[in-house]
Amino acid sequence: MTTNNYDILLIAPKYGVFGHFYSFPIGLACISGVLKFNGFRVKCLNLNHHEDEDKVIDEILNNNEIKIVATGGLSAHFNTIKALRDKFKKYKDITFILGGGILSSEPMLMFDAIDIDYGVLNEGEETIVELVEYLLNGTNSSIENIHGIIYKQENKVLLSKPRDSIENLDNLPYPDYDSFEIDKYLDMQKPNDDFTISLFDDPRMLPVLTTRSCPFSCTFCYHPLGKKYRISSLDYFFKWLDYLLSKYEINILMLLDELFSVNKERMMEFAKRIKPYNLKWFAAMRVTDIDDETLKVLKDAGLYCITYGLESASDIVLKSMKKKIKVADVENALMLTKKHDIGIQGNFIFGDSAETKQTYTETLDWWKKNKQYQVMLSSISAYPGTPIYLEALMDNKIEDKLQFIKDGCPQINLTKMSNQEYIGMRQDIIDSIYEYKLYPTILESKITGYDAYRGNLYSISLICPHCNKENRYNNMHKVEYFVTKTCCRECNQKFDVPVEKMFCDYKYEDTYFFNSKQAVEVAKQNNSVDNQDSQHTQYCYYEGEVIENVSQNCVNIPYDNLKSFFTENKELPVPTKIQFGLASLIRDRRTIQTEFADTMREIKQNRMLSHG
Repeated sequence: MTTNNYDILLIAPKYGVFGHFYSFPIGLACISGVLKFNGFRVKCLNLNHHEDEDKVIDEILNNNEIKIVATGGLSAHFNTIKALRDKFKKYKDITFILGGGILSSEPMLMFDAIDIDYGVLNEGEETIVELVEYLLNGTNSSIENIHGIIYKQENKVLLSKPRDSIENLDNLPYPDYDSFEIDKYLDMQKPNDDFTISLFDDPRMLPVLTTRSCPFSCTFCYHPLGKKYRISSLDYFFKWLDYLLSKYEINILMLLDELFSVNKERMMEFAKRIKPYNLKWFAAMRVTDIDDETLKVLKDAGLYCITYGLESASDIVLKSMKKKIKVADVENALMLTKKHDIGIQGNFIFGDSAETKQTYTETLDWWKKNKQYQVMLSSISAYPGTPIYLEALMDNKIEDKLQFIKDGCPQINLTKMSNQEYIGMRQDIIDSIYEYKLYPTILESKITGYDAYRGNLYSISLICPHCNKENRYNNMHKVEYFVTKTCCRECNQKFDVPVEKMFCDYKYEDTYFFNSKQAVEVAKQNNSVDNQDSQHTQYCYYEGEVIENVSQNCVNIPYDNLKSFFTENKELPVPTKIQFGLASLIRDRRTIQTEFADTMREIKQNRMLSHG
């Protein structure tokens, strides 16, 4: 029996594990805001706050006459979005709409692969209003008159004329955070969910936007909101902020702008206006946009961390990436930022088409000499819609586009190096990471509370490896990795904390590693595993080439041979944990985690049965 009058259901997919931190769906909140502003009856569902997806979806459908279901996301969310779409196939009278970068980057492919009815391309506010009016009220005489969509007509998939970017962002209604349960999102945050929010024992970080897109065209970037850079007025933004602060307790603002520092005058005016709010905030900036005086003003206004697009310490690679910066610019920006005790977030991404052994060695050597900046190392990914993705298709380095996206867009060799040289580069990166980490000195760890979804909560005292100041953190929770990143509350610099030393009740587990070097190093420690089955020295199994002269508890097993190996070698303990490292995977991590858990469970069951 219908008890409500909602016509449209907007769904934020579950991006991770229920009850854990995730990225708030600000894009869908924008869509909800504009639909409600135009008078449509919209129900929003944030699956990240619901353990039983099917139950809550069925409840909404049973209590409403839903005619349209809409969702969105990025290419990395393909499997999640496809599973969500499949839930609605049995409802033949419901129209399914998809938007976001996942569709805009590969519209024809995704339309068929996910089997949607309509798609909204790029910026969605104006398009979704016209499309919904057409579907519910028939106000447009013809579907092709709606710009910026993909649809099917007479069994043909068609793209309508592209829609121009929205010029005046101030004309848009504010995002509908309330309906996606922003209060729960704020309440769930813990200081080690992300190092950028570890400033407070009870962080309440709110993501916001003040601009759209980016004026640059780096080869590894895709701009789902279009290529034209636009800004909202500061009056518009601060009116919104006042509203948010009147409803929610907030202590951190995360500016999601792709590049906040384009207009220096505007940035300095923002600093002047944000200072009285006494909020901490962080933003993405360009290394050429800052100087000593600018950083001084920004720090005084509450800025505590800057995300820089660093990418490489080779001018040859930076030029190939179309970064339009030099290594000297990177060095200057990082030096000044650390001088003002502002945190640094940046990455070196290896594997551009211009990468050679000389260039990646140059970057690694620079990184080793400058480990105080804790620049993160990873390999470049060819995400759909990016220039390097299109180049990889032309060079047949991606043979099956759909499978590539299903597998989570795994890192591939885009360089002119041989595959053996490329693998060697990746191993050099891994070796460097484990040799040059900065670790704090742990002074104390004790259990102080409990969270229903995170388990035990801890109070941890440590000495920062950067400034040697003592820090105490409360409400810290266990993580699945061997290290967790946090930042110093004095100098704002980040560092790694070994989990085994961070949590007083840490228990070692037999583990399968995709990083052979990490497996060897952990095996050398001869940690003790104490569980219901037995007490023994920790076993470290690993993927990759066989390493000679390792300890007996360090065993090489190709991932695809796990089941057969443990079936034949019943005397060896079955791993209960998996560690990825930087290894190149053929499938996405969530898929592998599920496969691994299922395989290990089956092996254990078979062993129990064989013992009668």
